[in-house]
Amino acid sequence: MTLEVLWFDRTLARSDAPDPEYPEGVDLDLCRDIGPACWTALRYPARGPGYYHIACTRCGSATGCMTKGQTDDPRSIRLPCRVSAVSGGSFKMENQAA
Repeated sequence: MTLEVLWFDRTLARSDAPDPEYPEGVDLDLCRDIGPACWTALRYPARGPGYYHIACTRCGSATGCMTKGQTDDPRSIRLPCRVSAVSGGSFKMENQAA
């Protein structure tokens, strides 16, 4: 899986303090430990209020996460793959419209 990470600036005023539960950021795991996945580090803390768009250029799996430019921002993300390995080392697409 090849992940493309884009960050979009949202010039909003910061309205709340960072969550004290996450003084060193948050590692986001969207996989629930099922199937293949890819991990990437994110710029931490983010440049300010905005959001990351993370997408796989191979299988099309994509997600987004918001940032505030504070210590409780996400610092990494683990994204599940929509391609699963089958016998013989080949791949099949899952959750695709026929």
